[in-house]
Amino acid sequence: MYKKGQVSWFIIFGILLVAIVLFVWYARQLGIGVEPKKFLETRASSIRGEVEGCLGLLGEQSINAIGKMGGTLNPTKFRLYNGYRVNYLCYNVQGNERCSNRIVRLGDIEKEIEDDIDSKISTCLNLAQFSGDYQLKTGRSNLKASIGLDDVSIDLDYPITLETKGTTVEMRDFSKSLIRPLGRLYNTVQAIVSDEARLGDFNKDAYMLLHKDTVIEKHRPYPDKVYVLKTRTSDYIFQFAVEGEPSAR
Repeated sequence: MYKKGQVSWFIIFGILLVAIVLFVWYARQLGIGVEPKKFLETRASSIRGEVEGCLGLLGEQSINAIGKMGGTLNPTKFRLYNGYRVNYLCYNVQGNERCSNRIVRLGDIEKEIEDDIDSKISTCLNLAQFSGDYQLKTGRSNLKASIGLDDVSIDLDYPITLETKGTTVEMRDFSKSLIRPLGRLYNTVQAIVSDEARLGDFNKDAYMLLHKDTVIEKHRPYPDKVYVLKTRTSDYIFQFAVEGEPSAR
């Protein structure tokens, strides 16, 4: 009888302990018993994680799609290749092996990344989940994408203010760096398109001997050429097309 009573008390004590822990946790989430500035800083840290998580997710989607589609999300002249609308970066010149250089400028690629993320970020962010016993105010956002050799930086200027009990915490600078060799592969694209436009062809083997970190595949889906580029240390792909001329029947 004594043992049964002892076990029962242990169970009751365990339930009470769990209830107390949950109550303390919930109270801290509401800011009860926590110094206001520390409470707001904790919430601000969670909001930063939400914002930068969205920048990373949307940035990855945009950068990967731009690589698969030849430097743009909206190609106007393209060929279908492996399920993608692959942009022509060199147009056919009738009766000539050489082509007309139509490479996309790096600044235009950055602008497309910015516009794409900016158009989708409101559907990704869920700041309502951070509502509580404080005021949350936001300002106008401004997004900037910068392509480096081996990374793409996404920087967002987005004023967010948290305020409670006369205490204010402000933040506005958010950033995400994505390890993608877009800039390095773009340099290779420039070399290829330049030779195709001047000479009518490109010697990929000679280029790879000098640039051992770069892998170039040249495919010939009639009547075009499709170049698929990547580095040996990344699975990121940039592919584009060179327009060919069909043989006369």
